[in-house]
Amino acid sequence: MIYLSQFKANLLALFRIMITTKMTYIDVSYKGRLYRFHVEDLNQETVQRRRPRKVSLSDQVKSQKCPTCKKALMINGVCMSSICPTNLKHS
Repeated sequence: MIYLSQFKANLLALFRIMITTKMTYIDVSYKGRLYRFHVEDLNQETVQRRRPRKVSLSDQVKSQKCPTCKKALMINGVCMSSICPTNLKHS
């Protein structure tokens, strides 16, 4: 017999032990009551689900030379030169 908190914390390890030792049930104590969990192998394979892959944002970055200053690198329409006239704030 184990307590519910121990059961929840060690569920994966308990299933491994139950499978290797051919145990069919486990008794759990919860709030002064005793509960029995039965484990049975259904001999069915399950489909392994994969998480969708994250979209790479590096493909969305467009780099080119700045047409205004013709020296600095321009990334997504923003010139990387601090003295380029395209980066001056318009007031």
